[in-house]
Amino acid sequence: KQWYQRRVGTLTTTAKKDSVTTDSIFTCSFTVGSDPFTKTITLNHVTITPNTPFYLTGTSADYECTLTGSSTDPATITWYDSSNSALDPSTDSTLTLVNGAWDSSAGSRKSTLTVSGLTASTTYSCGFTVSGDEVKAAVAGTLVTITPTGDTILTGNPATLTCVVTGGTPVAGATWQQASTTLIHNQNSVSIVSASPYTTSTLTTPTLSSDTTYTCSFDLGSSITLTNTVSADVFDITPTTKTVLNSAAATVTCAVTGLQTAPSATSWTLDGSALPSGDKDPSGSGAAAYNAGAGTLTTTAKKEKSTDCDSALIPLL
Repeated sequence: KQWYQRRVGTLTTTAKKDSVTTDSIFTCSFTVGSDPFTKTITLNHVTITPNTPFYLTGTSADYECTLTGSSTDPATITWYDSSNSALDPSTDSTLTLVNGAWDSSAGSRKSTLTVSGLTASTTYSCGFTVSGDEVKAAVAGTLVTITPTGDTILTGNPATLTCVVTGGTPVAGATWQQASTTLIHNQNSVSIVSASPYTTSTLTTPTLSSDTTYTCSFDLGSSITLTNTVSADVFDITPTTKTVLNSAAATVTCAVTGLQTAPSATSWTLDGSALPSGDKDPSGSGAAAYNAGAGTLTTTAKKEKSTDCDSALIPLL
């Protein structure tokens, strides 16, 4: 397109290339009378490579941009929010900006914006001003959730623990640890199942005798590993042993310790069957009391007449 202004003797012509993939040289030519006049314009082709940050809610993430192919060190580096407003880390305590050194041999410079307190998937943009022109690229951050599912078990049993990732796809199965020790599948009575696409991982622990906390870690690529904790809550049941005369009443008690939450129900069986209607079952009528502060529960059953020797009264939680 050309516009000639006779009064000031000027003319402007514009050329456009839709997709630039390499450094290019444009040549503009003007013919005045019979004489041609030409000028060249060098198009400096640069590349901005953003990373792909993943993060858990409430944590921080590093948004990174790497400029390559530039003929000069960028005059300015600016970051923008999703509404294209310039960010100022000097006045915003949730932002930290670190600009790397200029690498003249590669025409490269890296900029990292660290954002803390993230609670949603958020996109920021980086801008490098090279030879008077600002080139920009978007960096899309993704909020990832790791949902742990613990287990409550009777002492002396294994626990089954699960971690599920949403919002991202891990590049491999989860890594499980207990007290900084990495657990290995099929070693020391450990089983780990992490089937592709690796968003779910299940750990079966060895038998446990006390509450134990584990961590599941997922590798989301780009040197980003996210971790959450999951617990196995272990409780114990201590029964009483009674000796009574034939036809005498018998009262037995079971004390439960280590419960993190109250059981949904308690009941008793006698020699494998529910207590007969003529016998007392105090736990079934609300006599079982859960002490949340101590994590304990005591339940009692009573048989009015004991006519069978060596009967077994068993509580069911």
